[in-house]
Amino acid sequence: LDAFRDPAQSYPLDWDTDDFYPSRKEAIDARIRELSEMSSEDLCSELSASYLNNLNVCSLVSWDRFRGPEHLAGLVSCMEPAKLAKIFDRMIRDHRTYRSGLPDLTLWNPETRQFKFVEVKGPGDKLSYKQILWIRFFNEIGVTAEVCHVDPTGSLDSKGFKTKSPKKSPKKSAKSTSKSQTTENHSNDITTKAKRKPQQKRKGKVKDADFDDNDDWTEASKTKSKISKRKTNSKNNAKESLQEDNADVIFEKEMKKSRAKAETEVEAEDTTAKGKRGRKRKTVDTESDDII
Repeated sequence: LDAFRDPAQSYPLDWDTDDFYPSRKEAIDARIRELSEMSSEDLCSELSASYLNNLNVCSLVSWDRFRGPEHLAGLVSCMEPAKLAKIFDRMIRDHRTYRSGLPDLTLWNPETRQFKFVEVKGPGDKLSYKQILWIRFFNEIGVTAEVCHVDPTGSLDSKGFKTKSPKKSPKKSAKSTSKSQTTENHSNDITTKAKRKPQQKRKGKVKDADFDDNDDWTEASKTKSKISKRKTNSKNNAKESLQEDNADVIFEKEMKKSRAKAETEVEAEDTTAKGKRGRKRKTVDTESDDII
């Protein structure tokens, strides 16, 4: 493979491509099988040797993150070689896909041999799809993986002072209290309406069975009767006004009709009078002619 063309290269040219694993499949599978069959002591010693040989060499592994070979050996001693080989196999097959989504923290204790991955999430933060896949994979192979949700109360700001929760303004609190009071009153009204019995018909005034001797009920009934009377009076007044308007319209129509009749009668009389006058003139003319 012509993957290295410059001594300053930190990784092969086909790294993070689809051809990296298939072109080296036999060698990678053999090495992963060899790591899974090792004991924890042999694995720790081999990693310590590779740490010392490649500490200041530019490569894909950040060896300087560990304080020394003992620090690295303490981490590897807390993990079983078979589980570590499964993690290596998942990453080397498709590093471009699985290089992201790993948990934020790697915690271990060499004395108790405890090990876990922890993903830290702040308020309102959610797990991504790749993070969920990694956590599921760790749980499937028997590696502890947890999600830590951070609560911001009591945290320190940039100056070292504790952050205080924002206080609500008095206006907002007053509004909230008024809203709560209105909701409580509304709920109480609903409960009282539900508890009332159905009305009983009696002669005269109509009252509920539970409020016969209550003064408030009598006042309410009086106000209701007044309102109903006002409504009826307003309706009657509206009807009367409509009737008066209709009478005025009818009267005007009748007056117009009578005026039209009078005008026609006058015109007829004028025509008859004119005809009579014309006849008299004709008779006088004929008589004068006879005399002549």
